Amino acid sequence: MASNRSKILYLFAFIFGWIGLHAEVPLLSDREPLPKLIEALSSEDLQTRQRAVEYIGGRGSEGKDAVPALIAMIERDEMATSAIRALGRIGPAADSAIPVIFNGLKKQDTRWNATEALVKIGEASIPTLLEGTKSENKNAQVSSHVALAMMQGQGSEHFQFLVNQLASSDGSAPKMERALRGLAMLSPLPEDMVPLLIECLDRPEAAEYSQWGEIIWLIARTGSATDEVVALLIGYLDHENRMARLRSIQAIHELGGARFAAAVPRLLLYLADNQEFYRGAAAEALGAIGPEARSAIPQLAHAMKDDAFGRVGIYAAIALDEIAPTDPRVQAAVMEVIRGEDQTRAWNIARYLAFRSNQPAEWLLAFNILAKEGKIDAETLWILQRRANPDERSVFPDGQFDDG
Repeated sequence: MASNRSKILYLFAFIFGWIGLHAEVPLLSDREPLPKLIEALSSEDLQTRQRAVEYIGGRGSEGKDAVPALIAMIERDEMATSAIRALGRIGPAADSAIPVIFNGLKKQDTRWNATEALVKIGEASIPTLLEGTKSENKNAQVSSHVALAMMQGQGSEHFQFLVNQLASSDGSAPKMERALRGLAMLSPLPEDMVPLLIECLDRPEAAEYSQWGEIIWLIARTGSATDEVVALLIGYLDHENRMARLRSIQAIHELGGARFAAAVPRLLLYLADNQEFYRGAAAEALGAIGPEARSAIPQLAHAMKDDAFGRVGIYAAIALDEIAPTDPRVQAAVMEVIRGEDQTRAWNIARYLAFRSNQPAEWLLAFNILAKEGKIDAETLWILQRRANPDERSVFPDGQFDDG
């Protein structure tokens, strides 16, 4: 017993000592003068350094004087990813950092942030990137082509290089991964790439790095919804890989339409899954299918009312609005939620519907969560005003908004 008590006292002493130590570190404000933010990059407090890097990046070109200090951080391999992102946000004014950012292309953990940073710095990066396309380091070589393709477009030789890399991966999982990640940064891809992407799904290297999900998402982002694509996405809802299943649900949401009606029964199973990300994605996909997902109304209504965290409930409410907004079952379910005890959820759902619904403003008045004795809450009026009827007519008979 004494031993346990000592451990508890030690734990409390550690916690309060940690709080006391960190309480002495003043919070850094994004309104601080740039010299103070630069000085904070050398702080012993990690949170202070993180804030300083973020705030400097937020200054854009006005953060130019911080470039040497950010370069030094990268050279020390200290918060290199954050420093590279900040230099990218500074833009062309950070051109002196090009060599050190280019070195970031060679490393697995910084290559894609470095790619984006060099693109944001702009034309001054091009000579270095052209040299990079000849690099023996494959990460640097591919990332250089990606950056140049981002600058010059999908008609460039650099984009074609990435397509060729994907087409000729020849069992090399790293080669496929680099090509896919690079092409993802150039998404949406042209529809004529769909056959190649579908063919890649069956390659052994896709299985080695579990690339199915990334390939499926690239297919969806082409906008192609041929019968072959639709059948493929519905089939992948039962794939062994978790990310492949999730990306298939998200792809159905991305493409949408009645053509995915056959997916409704499977999506309903995901709507009841114990993982929140599956439930939310399924609700969005059902909404994107539209009226052909009318059979999902009871389950979506249940999700809207009973979701423990609220986020899925909002997705379900939006889906109901997309599937059958005037269905009496939908309106009754929404009214039950907005008159319920959970006012935060009620307000969130009402607000999302008011902003996103295509229904007339008169119909949306029914979703005012604080309406009492025929009076309309002022915040609901603000939402309705923001929606702005196309002909600017008031939603009230006398032509005037009334704050109650």
